[in-house]
This record gives sequence, C-alpha cells and structure tokens, in this order.
Amino acid sequence: MGLLLADEKDRLRFMAASDETTKLLELFQLQWQDGPCLDAFRTAEPVVNADLSAAAPAGRGSRPTRRPPDSAPCTHSHSGCAPT
Repeated sequence: MGLLLADEKDRLRFMAASDETTKLLELFQLQWQDGPCLDAFRTAEPVVNADLSAAAPAGRGSRPTRRPPDSAPCTHSHSGCAPT
C-alpha cells in the first residue's frame, strides 16, 4: 500500500509505502504523471482494478498471482482520510 498526498498547490507527493516495490511504483507514477493514484486524484473517483486472477496473460500460460491495487481519492478531515 502506498500513500501520495497533495500539497498546497495540488501537486501529489510521495509520503509512505508498505514495501520497497510499492514505493517504486508510487514514484514511477509521479515521474510519469500516469497511473491509478493520479487518475483517482484527477477525477475524484475511485479507480478499481479488475480481478485478473482468472485471466492468463497473452501468449503465456501462467496466471497472475496478485490482484492489482485499487486507488481512491480522499479528502482531509479531522478524523483522518475520508473517501470523497
């Protein structure tokens, strides 16, 4: 799980990640200005990834072992992060 927060100029900044791989994915999203977290922030709508566990990648016969993460925009409240 990763956390990006918007600064006072609405620029997303990396804050935390549950592991090094997630940290890199979050940083790549910021570098390329593309990805589910940025989509959720720009549209103020959750980005829910399809469960790909039953789908085989094209040309390979193996199945994905992990479901891609979901992203949801949040607004700040005194009790923490509340989904918009």
